[in-house]
Amino acid sequence: MDGLKLEPHVFIEKSRNMLLSWLCVGYFTHAAMTTPGIDVLFQSQKEEKAFELVDYAKTLYDRQLPELQEAFPLTKHLKNTADRELVFANGSRIIGIPGGADQIRSYHPWGLFMDEAAFMPEAGDSYNNALPVCKKIVVVSSAGPGWFADTVTDTV
Repeated sequence: MDGLKLEPHVFIEKSRNMLLSWLCVGYFTHAAMTTPGIDVLFQSQKEEKAFELVDYAKTLYDRQLPELQEAFPLTKHLKNTADRELVFANGSRIIGIPGGADQIRSYHPWGLFMDEAAFMPEAGDSYNNALPVCKKIVVVSSAGPGWFADTVTDTV
């Protein structure tokens, strides 16, 4: 958690079933709740998985104390929100996007969470496109060859 809070760019190698994706979604959901007017992108290889990450955020929001929901309201009730996003009354949004370098260009996000980056063919280009605009980037993956493995190995 210290690394997530202190470092602008974090790469985390994981094994399955660590609940690390949940942890990162929780971190970014808290940021969107408490920081007005930011966009946070959740990117995974396929659109369905990116939407699943947004659903994690919705679950965390729904299961928090009612006092927190009152302090950090949504623009719409959870039942009436699109699969791809969670929008807060403070103007912040969490948006799920599929893999692909050009997906990020449609937004000006404060934060990016890339899940299972080793399995996204254009992960490196997505990361490079996010660098000029994102204040916080977290890249997580289980083992797999390619850009993620090379980047993590080069930084150790």
